[in-house]
Amino acid sequence: MDSSQINLSELPQYSQWKITGYVQVVWFILILIGALATYIPNFTVVRTNFRVFLVSFTLYNIFKIAGGITSIILFHNKTFSTNVYIATYVFDSISLGSLIKCLTPFIQIMINDGFQTPQYFDRNSPLTSKDKEKLAKKNRIFKLLTVVIVVAIILSIIAATQIDFSTATPNSTSNTLFKVSSILFLACVILCTVSLIHILTINAYYIKFAILILICVPLLIVRVIYSIISSFHGIDYTSPYLLVFGDYRYYAFMVLLCEGLVAPLYLVTMNYFIYKLKQVNPPTYDASDVERADSEVHFTKDNY
Repeated sequence: MDSSQINLSELPQYSQWKITGYVQVVWFILILIGALATYIPNFTVVRTNFRVFLVSFTLYNIFKIAGGITSIILFHNKTFSTNVYIATYVFDSISLGSLIKCLTPFIQIMINDGFQTPQYFDRNSPLTSKDKEKLAKKNRIFKLLTVVIVVAIILSIIAATQIDFSTATPNSTSNTLFKVSSILFLACVILCTVSLIHILTINAYYIKFAILILICVPLLIVRVIYSIISSFHGIDYTSPYLLVFGDYRYYAFMVLLCEGLVAPLYLVTMNYFIYKLKQVNPPTYDASDVERADSEVHFTKDNY
């Protein structure tokens, strides 16, 4: 069927999908404003890994807003636009990858501190060669995790660009890429979960932070499961999980609600980190130590 013949206004849940788009735009604009108001004044306080979070979180909100806007445009057009639909899918995929990436800076900081002894929290003590080697090995794991997230996003984007409603048979290549992408996203969330549980056993100083972030994990898993179910149903009009054409309740509760709760939880965690960070002096490592250890932030034992 020619995509120009598709009339979205005739869909049973046309109004609900349109309202969902508006809610998404408004909610994530508020989250973005709150995030900017929180960390712009504190940007000089935070260090490398925190800034990675700030960038990832900002991009996440921007892509969620963009995805909501494209869905609104899609519903307001008199004729269905495949390109706008693809853009909505792309923004949704990139935002999911950015949301998962937001986990890694927190986990990286907490794990890198985990092998240290209490004496290490003397901020005037330089990193030993053994400490540097351990930090380098641990940081490589997070670099690999970042690569996997990027690969998953790229695969999802490639799959989205191949969406074609002009044929009755779904594009098998597109469906396969969506499946692989969603499974990679799930693998990243599981790895982050294992890391958080590991933190609870090796570093008592970060238990509060780890528990706070662990609250986000079930919500992220539900969100990724939606992508997996949707990908295995394929780009098919009959699929209840298909974006825009499916049942809006699956997207509203498994995507919008879950992400809408995770975002403020991230923001609360970031505020808690900044609050604790302001209570300690910045480290005095030399330039080589900072570069090798990715400028990790370490809190003093007295703060816990």
